[in-house]
Amino acid sequence: MKKIYVLAPFNFNNGKEQKHFPVGFHEVADDVAEHWFVQAHISPDGEAPAAAEDTRIADLEALISQKDASLAELQKQVDAAAGKDTRIAELGAEVKTLTEKVTELSSKADGNGKKQ
Repeated sequence: MKKIYVLAPFNFNNGKEQKHFPVGFHEVADDVAEHWFVQAHISPDGEAPAAAEDTRIADLEALISQKDASLAELQKQVDAAAGKDTRIAELGAEVKTLTEKVTELSSKADGNGKKQ
């Protein structure tokens, strides 16, 4: 028996039976391990290939960090705008109060002018 590492899944038919070999390690008979078709699908040194570093995860994490920073900045802008809206409402109320006082004083002044 030999230990092989299948790089690409394949079906092997030796004339007696058909067997599916998924990717990974397998213990097989010597004649199966040495068959040309099996040899075409296995690691030449019998070891699993070194895992290539997948940079997609790191790239996506960097994008998430950028989006989080952008979101934080936008939230600051929203908060600032909300503060301005509150101040505008306060000033609007103040203008209304002052307008009412001006109208009241104007009415009193008109009334005082008529009495003389």
